[in-house]
Amino acid sequence: MSNARLHPFEFGRGWSPESIVVHMTAPQKQQLYALPMAWSPSTDGVVTGKVVAVKLETQEDLDKNKGKLAGAIVLSGEPAEMVPQEEGALDRYDDEELAELSLYEIPGAPSARRAQWQKRREFRAKLAQFLVDEKVAALVTSARGEGGVFRVQSSGSHKPDEPEGVPTVVLAPEHFAPIARVGMFRCLCRIHEW
Repeated sequence: MSNARLHPFEFGRGWSPESIVVHMTAPQKQQLYALPMAWSPSTDGVVTGKVVAVKLETQEDLDKNKGKLAGAIVLSGEPAEMVPQEEGALDRYDDEELAELSLYEIPGAPSARRAQWQKRREFRAKLAQFLVDEKVAALVTSARGEGGVFRVQSSGSHKPDEPEGVPTVVLAPEHFAPIARVGMFRCLCRIHEW
């Protein structure tokens, strides 16, 4: 090789989960399955507080809850309907199905899905700033998935000019619904940021 050189790349905030422990403390103590959402800030030690279940999906929801959530652990989202899992969580593709998947046509023009993604991203930044401004202790949402399998995405952004938000965790769907019906919650979430 000749003329090899390094090109700088500005990524923004790094993020790495260190550990997380989440317990329901009343009416009985129970450990809950939870994961931190990517780019969520860490707590400063143990966070304990009253759970407040609210809908935070639109600007109207934010306006309606302004001044009501200080110090609360906010539970946001609807519990998924729990149905018995009769099949495995994963399927194995046969050769014919794999061949069909390989014929995926890459879309040419930006699609409506990209516009929806951009709209969700813009609202996520508004929500992050709202939660910080309202001094919310933590945000808890339900993960998608079932049967012990759940998926986690990001709650914030790696970009330093966008709001960092508050500590955010997702609970396994099997634990989210019962928590929505009780009052006290204890969350210990330690996330290492580098």
